[in-house]
Amino acid sequence: LETAGVDVQFNWGLEMAGGLLNVSSVFNYLDYYRDQQTIADPFVESTGTMRSGGQFDYRMLNTVNYLRDNWSLGVRHRFLPSIENFAYANNPNTTVQGAGSYHMLDTFGSYMMSEKVTLRGGIDNLFDLDPEINGRDPGRTTASSSTSPAFYDVIGRRYYVAVELSF
Repeated sequence: LETAGVDVQFNWGLEMAGGLLNVSSVFNYLDYYRDQQTIADPFVESTGTMRSGGQFDYRMLNTVNYLRDNWSLGVRHRFLPSIENFAYANNPNTTVQGAGSYHMLDTFGSYMMSEKVTLRGGIDNLFDLDPEINGRDPGRTTASSSTSPAFYDVIGRRYYVAVELSF
C-alpha cells in the first residue's frame, strides 16, 4: 500500500448578537492511493475511484452553529466530489459509470430546559436526497440500486429527538 494526502481542519468562533457563532471545516485531500493484490503484482492507482473502499480525490465536512443562552441551532454540510467506478482503476476506457458529486445537509438544535434536562433534535438529509448510483453501464445495465451506503445516504430524510438527563 502506498498513499499520501493532507487533512486540514479549521475551527473559528465569534461572539455575535449575544451568542457564539462557531464554524468548523474539515478538508481531506488524497494525493495518491496505490495498492497491489500480492507483492509480485504491480501497484494499481485507485485515486478518484471506488476501488479499495472509495478513494475520493477530496472530501469536505462543514458545520456552522449558533449558541445563545440555553439553546443552539446548526447546519452541517457534507460534500463528496464525483468519483469513477472501481473498474476505472484497471481500465480507464471502461464504460461503467461512477457517481456524481454529492451535497448533503443536516440541521440540528438543542434547548437546555434545566441544569439536568436538555432536549435536542434534528433532521438528517434535510432535502431527502437519493443516494448516488455507481456502476451503470450504458446499454448493458442501469445498476439502479447500486450505491455505496458507506458514503451515500440510503435511508432518506429522518428526524430525531432526544432528551438528555444528567444525574
